[in-house]
Amino acid sequence: MCELVAGCSLTLFSTAPANGVTAISVPGGQAPRMKSSLESYGILVGGGQDHLGPDVIRVGHMGFCEPRHIADLIPPLHGICAEIGLEVDSEKLMHIQQSLVQSEFNDRSI
Repeated sequence: MCELVAGCSLTLFSTAPANGVTAISVPGGQAPRMKSSLESYGILVGGGQDHLGPDVIRVGHMGFCEPRHIADLIPPLHGICAEIGLEVDSEKLMHIQQSLVQSEFNDRSI
């Protein structure tokens, strides 16, 4: 998830992120717009709490979360980041997506 965040010119909110949720700092007070956009793709995203509302989104990835679920996040995240003017490393994101899909395929072929 850390590589995915970096590929979208976003930063992690925490210096010690949890295993089950990733809090992402969104510049320019664009977190509510990003949250709304991701939710329009069926991706459940939490907002920042209290004063962090305009600046943070939270993406959960615990429980039944497989690599394909994270891979499904990449196209809409790429789109909204480009929309709000962030530099997006399309090649890096494509590589991450391919790696996630391949790792799931490898896990199922055992």
